Amino acid sequence: MKRKEGSLLVIFAAIVANVVIMVAKYTAAILTGSSAMLSEAVHSTVDSLDGFFLLIGKRRSRTPPDTLHPFGYGKALYFWSLIVSIFVFAAGGGISLYEGVSRLLAPQEIRDIKWNFAVLAVAFASESVSFFFALREVRSRQGARSLWQTIQVSKDPTAFTILLEDAAALSGLVIAFAALGVGYLYDVPSLDGVASVLIALVLFSTAIVLARESNALLLGESVDPHQLARIRAHMEVAHGVDHIDSLLTMHLGPHEVLLTAELTFAPGCAEVVTAIAELERSLRDSFPDLTRIFIKPSADSVVAKARSAR
Repeated sequence: MKRKEGSLLVIFAAIVANVVIMVAKYTAAILTGSSAMLSEAVHSTVDSLDGFFLLIGKRRSRTPPDTLHPFGYGKALYFWSLIVSIFVFAAGGGISLYEGVSRLLAPQEIRDIKWNFAVLAVAFASESVSFFFALREVRSRQGARSLWQTIQVSKDPTAFTILLEDAAALSGLVIAFAALGVGYLYDVPSLDGVASVLIALVLFSTAIVLARESNALLLGESVDPHQLARIRAHMEVAHGVDHIDSLLTMHLGPHEVLLTAELTFAPGCAEVVTAIAELERSLRDSFPDLTRIFIKPSADSVVAKARSAR
């Protein structure tokens, strides 16, 4: 429960920060005519809408199973995280690239540039707060892994999506501040357009990473190798189990895992059905994320059972 609440806190913190920043950036873009500031405003708009997309995915993923979707709607969250990546690429990156190229072809002087610097400073502070919440949530699951490895093995896209978007936002702010500052000091108005193009490249890169991770989750990822090894070890010492013929897992949602297994039971195991029931119960107790468990005895176990019954 704490992890779910943590994910929601990350999303709400990001939405609040991005809406406030978005309004300030649009205001500054109108007052100064800066292409970089307009690109940053579009960036914040995209990030704000992405937060709502993730909330939709969260709510949809909690829909109970029905006859059409007997395994539930957990993967809806993965679908909406893919929508986020597409939106970042098309809307965020596309508009920023167009604006940057247009300004490079027709550079314009920036008016009252002090407004840009003031808004960028406030935006950096706000984005840093949102980034802190997202980073804390991801690190709570990090363990001995690196941060990048944690993102790769994570089955909950909400935290790492917000984290990557906030990292892209902070990078965009640094680019805008540097380009506007150098352009103002050395009277090079074309750097305003250069900043927009660089912001677009940051957004394209972020979108590609998000799409890659979302695609892997939609296709159906197994539990991470460490968790799978723990599950296997638990099953190998279970009552009556001789060896594991096959063991497959797939995430149906961040905290919903399907497990299927075929086991060979020891010749002396008289009650295979009872042994399977006990094993399923112990697996659920030890691994709460295993919400669907299907275990069957191997053909050799069935034959051995039939022979012993004669």
